[in-house]
Amino acid sequence: MVEDQALWRKAILNKYGQTEEWVSNVVDSTYGVSVWRSIRNLWDSLKENLVVKVGEGNTIFFWKDKWIGQECLNSAFPDLFSFCTNPEAKIAEIWSPQGWNLTFRRNLNDWEVDRIAELLLKLGEFTGPTTEADGIRWKHNSDGKLSVRRLYK
Repeated sequence: MVEDQALWRKAILNKYGQTEEWVSNVVDSTYGVSVWRSIRNLWDSLKENLVVKVGEGNTIFFWKDKWIGQECLNSAFPDLFSFCTNPEAKIAEIWSPQGWNLTFRRNLNDWEVDRIAELLLKLGEFTGPTTEADGIRWKHNSDGKLSVRRLYK
């Protein structure tokens, strides 16, 4: 199943290009792309029902993807995000077996130490990367597969 997902993802991105990590460019041609064009045009609605599944952590943005909790870390901790060293960092770049390697452009002020503690508490839910590939899952099915019937509901 993982190999099938990777092949489909690669085929779509090769054909249409990519705007974000999980999103292809908008499809505007009229020939032979009606299914993907429909899916892509519904992307904003669709993404609210997807959850990122962390595997190796090579494709999931630490700050910008919704991978832990109900919102992206840049939304939950905008103050810390504003002076982080690498806002485009992937989970695999920040995680090590010894823990999180968070770096900032300046030293923390006294009042920011509590925010770091809150962030680390939230990150404590993460058990570490696996050997599987990163992926996205449909949150309304227990197996994580997208159901068109559920999408219409």
